[in-house]
Amino acid sequence: MRTFLLAAAILGSLALTNAATAAPPIRDRFPVEGEFALDGISETCGFPVTVSIEGTFSIALFVDRNGVATREIDTQPGTLLTYSTASGEITIPFSGVLHTTYPEGAVIGAPAELVLTGNTGPFGDLVPIGSGRAVFAGYVEDTDGPFAFTRFTDLVSASGNFTTQIDRICGALAA
Repeated sequence: MRTFLLAAAILGSLALTNAATAAPPIRDRFPVEGEFALDGISETCGFPVTVSIEGTFSIALFVDRNGVATREIDTQPGTLLTYSTASGEITIPFSGVLHTTYPEGAVIGAPAELVLTGNTGPFGDLVPIGSGRAVFAGYVEDTDGPFAFTRFTDLVSASGNFTTQIDRICGALAA
């Protein structure tokens, strides 16, 4: 029993040493602004819809002691999505939080596990529009310094309300 306690104490102190030597997160914030057509939403609504995005993207990147990215948290503080047609518009906060884990590090071709929570936007066929939690599988497609650009490949699970947001957008724009 005494040997077990000694081994546990040594392992515990090593774990604390590793946690204490972890580097602080690398942070980046930048403004975003753009407008694009939304074929999928236009098809659902039955008329042309564009979306503009305006606000700030914020990234917190966590690296291991070798400087390899292991996880990332992306937020969009104050960012708005404005859906528009020739007859009107509706603005919705883009308040999603994306937690990405890089089990093999953020290197090109490595897998990525992505969890999106909150109010999501119209970004690709895999990402549902609505509010809730969506889990994706993906991979690192490219890197820029320590930052990874991931490609979502599969929707693993989704829970929340991903059905009425598009109806609300179409209804507001049709009025």
